[in-house]
Amino acid sequence: MNEFQLQRFWLNHAARLKNLHTNTGATLSILYPGQINLDQGPDFLYASIKIDDTIWVGSIEIHCKTSDWYVHRHHEDNHYHNVILHVVWKNDQNKYSQSHLLVLSDYVEECSIEEESIVKPIQPLMGKLVSLSSNELTEWGLQRLERKANEILTDVKLFQGDWNYVCFRKIFAAFGAPLNGEVFQKTIDSIYPYIKNCKSSQMDNLRILLLGQSGFFSYLSEKDIDQFNHLKSVFELKTPFLQFLTSSMRPNSFPERRMEQFVECVFLFQDVFRNLLENESIVSSWIKSMKKDLGHQSFEKIIINVFAPMLIAYAKYTGIIRFRKNALQWIHSVPMEKNKYSREYLS
Repeated sequence: MNEFQLQRFWLNHAARLKNLHTNTGATLSILYPGQINLDQGPDFLYASIKIDDTIWVGSIEIHCKTSDWYVHRHHEDNHYHNVILHVVWKNDQNKYSQSHLLVLSDYVEECSIEEESIVKPIQPLMGKLVSLSSNELTEWGLQRLERKANEILTDVKLFQGDWNYVCFRKIFAAFGAPLNGEVFQKTIDSIYPYIKNCKSSQMDNLRILLLGQSGFFSYLSEKDIDQFNHLKSVFELKTPFLQFLTSSMRPNSFPERRMEQFVECVFLFQDVFRNLLENESIVSSWIKSMKKDLGHQSFEKIIINVFAPMLIAYAKYTGIIRFRKNALQWIHSVPMEKNKYSREYLS
C-alpha cells in the first residue's frame, strides 16, 4: 500500500463511495474527486464535497497516515491552506485539525485498494461469462480506457510531470505484456536516473542497461558489461529484484528479445508523446514507420494500451477535448481484438 495506489483508487472510485462520514461524524459526499495536480501542492485540485448540508470546493490531499501531514510539513506550506479534505488510510493523529478528515480504511478493504489500482481484464461472473451486446462491451471498454488514463495521471505525478517518459515507459511495458508487463516497468524505472539525465540517450547504452539490469549478461559482450558497470556506477543505479516469466513462450517473445526489439524499433522515436499530440492523423509518417517496424498486431496493442489512454489522460489534465476525440479516433482505427473475452461475451 502506498500513496500512489490510494490516489489511483481515489480517481477511479471516490465519486462512487457512499455513506461516508468524517472523523468527527459529519456526513460526507464526494461530488467531484478533483483534478490531479502534477505540480507543487495538494494531490487534487478543484474538488467538490458536501459536508452535512454545506458544499465545499477546494483541494484534497491523500496520505497513508494522518501524521504524514506534519512529516511532510504541509502545515507550514501556503499551498495546502485550501485543502478541504484530508484522505488517509490510517488515522494516527488524534489532534489533527487542519481540515476535514476521511479515514478510508473504515469503508474499503486494503486488498480492494491494491487490486483496483491495477487495470484488470474482464472477470467471469460466478464462473461463467455473461453475454454482452456490442454496445455494452464498447461501454466497458471506454470505462477501462478511463481507468488506464487515471493510472497514467498518477504515473506522471510520480515522475514529476515527465509525460514523454511515462509514454515511453508504457510502450516498454506493452512489449513485456501480458506476462511481463509489470516487470518491464520496474526494469525501465530502475534506469530512469540515466534516461532523465541524458538528453539524447544512446541506443547502445539503453540496450546495455536494460539487459544488464535484467541480468541477461549472456546477451552482452565483455565490452558491454564493462560499459554497464560504468554507467551503473556513474548514475548510481540500483539492481531491481525481477522475476521474468517465459512459460509457453515462443523464443521471439522471450523478455530479452522483446527488450532488444524495443530498442531497435521504438527508441528511434524518442519524441513519441510529442508526435502523438502534434499529429492528429493516424496516417502520419512516423505512425506508418512505427507500424511497419512493429507489425500490425503489436502496434494495435500499443494503440489500445498506450496511445489512446495517454491522450485521454492529457485531455483530463489540460481540459482540451480535442485530445479525447483523437484518442477515440485511434481506438476506432483498430479492429476489435479477437480473444477469449470478446468471443465469449459476444456469443
